[in-house]
Amino acid sequence: MPPPFTLAAIALTVYNTAHTIFGTLFPSSFGEEADAVLLGMKTVSFDLMGSTASYYGLFFGLGLYTSLFLAFSAYVAFALNAAGSAEQWAVLRPIAISLAVAHVADAVLAGLYFFVSPVIMSVLTVLLVAWGIKQKDDEFKKKAE
Repeated sequence: MPPPFTLAAIALTVYNTAHTIFGTLFPSSFGEEADAVLLGMKTVSFDLMGSTASYYGLFFGLGLYTSLFLAFSAYVAFALNAAGSAEQWAVLRPIAISLAVAHVADAVLAGLYFFVSPVIMSVLTVLLVAWGIKQKDDEFKKKAE
């Protein structure tokens, strides 16, 4: 079985791909009323701090920003495998904890403002990263004994 950090990177890549394709680039229709709202978001523009903006532009940009966050998270999760010594792990461990905390926040926000699948993917990420942290802690504790 691949290491937990690799599994987290794979889960994050799946999450990112689904989010980018189905949520940002090619969103589904949710009925006539939702389509009318989306059209309004695209066609109504306004001044935003000296720039012309639309709510669709903000929605699309934040979707891409989320995709970037997920891609970077996948890279970090995979890179955490590189800790080959206790000294390296001492440097990388706080990054691993930060990654887990970021995805706890992601799960909470997804639960409040979105729907169940991003909550599931975020919780899965947290569990895999926590498992990876425990595995690395145990590995280097055992080597120190």
